[in-house]
Amino acid sequence: MKKFFLESIVSFLGIFIGIKYLKFGKMSQKTAYDVLNNNDLKPIGQIQGENSEEKVVNDEKKLFDLNVIVPVYNAENFVEECLNSIISNKTEFNYQITIINDGSSDKSYKIIEKYSKISSVKIINQENLGIGATRNIGINCCKSKYVLFVDADDILFSDAIQKLMGVAIYNDADIVQGSYVRKFKNKEKKMEYSESTSFDKNKLNGYPWGKVIKKDSFKNINFPKGYYFEDTLLSMFVYQRVSKVVIIPDIVYKYRVNPNGIVHTLSNNYRAIDSFWITELILKNYEIYSIKKDDIFLKKVILKQFAINFRRCAFLKPLTIQKAIFELTIINFDRLDEDFSSLGVLFDLFIESIVRKNFNKFFVLCFLIKYI
Repeated sequence: MKKFFLESIVSFLGIFIGIKYLKFGKMSQKTAYDVLNNNDLKPIGQIQGENSEEKVVNDEKKLFDLNVIVPVYNAENFVEECLNSIISNKTEFNYQITIINDGSSDKSYKIIEKYSKISSVKIINQENLGIGATRNIGINCCKSKYVLFVDADDILFSDAIQKLMGVAIYNDADIVQGSYVRKFKNKEKKMEYSESTSFDKNKLNGYPWGKVIKKDSFKNINFPKGYYFEDTLLSMFVYQRVSKVVIIPDIVYKYRVNPNGIVHTLSNNYRAIDSFWITELILKNYEIYSIKKDDIFLKKVILKQFAINFRRCAFLKPLTIQKAIFELTIINFDRLDEDFSSLGVLFDLFIESIVRKNFNKFFVLCFLIKYI
């Protein structure tokens, strides 16, 4: 009954989508790739990379319990408050702060230099490489059991390290994630999680910050250079390498939403297509890294990511962009060669729209899946 009701709604809404895209027929694979590349050339960064076994050092060689990695790019208005929030953390655990100036053109580096005399601070100054490549450098140069990413315009709560690391060490957890505050302009909203100690990864969000992660989880992989949405690597890849996840209800982080960031300018930002590019790159690396695609958690993550990719590009012009992503999503789904049945009604309908190549229903379901 529930499936019939949902299917009826999807079919009805799909009629309006069909009218808008009526003039577009089936698109070849080559044409689809050409459409995307003409609007957002595929980046050349790769997942396979420098975080090798030699650089991800053994426990006995690790000098710190934790390394806090802070990439900085043109954050002069926020970086001092950010760094002070990290340094003010009082904890029994030994931690280093690695600040990486990623070619800032404002006063960020001058502000960072004021912290150079603090023994627990390491500063790296480099030409602009982008957030993904900068995180890789932070991971490669640190000698710690865990890493914690902090964005330069955000704030770490004063007891965050103690709370996250206390749970991580006690449970020998691969990831410990805390609750956070989301700040957009002058409004703040608490994003609180209930406590959970299990192998269940469903409560993990896709953000790199607000959690401590075992450094070994990044062995032999990189955040691919040059991509937007490089954080997709976490949910689709890194999380598949971990077994023990702990969620704590304590608020540990304040996340400032950038109103000028890509997430808030998707309707006219063609770099939104990177969401598709990085997903395809990750899927192609599953065989290389022996990632098991039969995991229910991963299956849901993949399907949700297909929907996210489409939503991010749903209002870009020309309309052939949406058709291109749809056609290439079908191809990527077929390559998975896995049974995706019995994941729930909405997922079943979504899979059906892909298998039957029904663009109108696929369009509608990409937005409905957001609420699962």
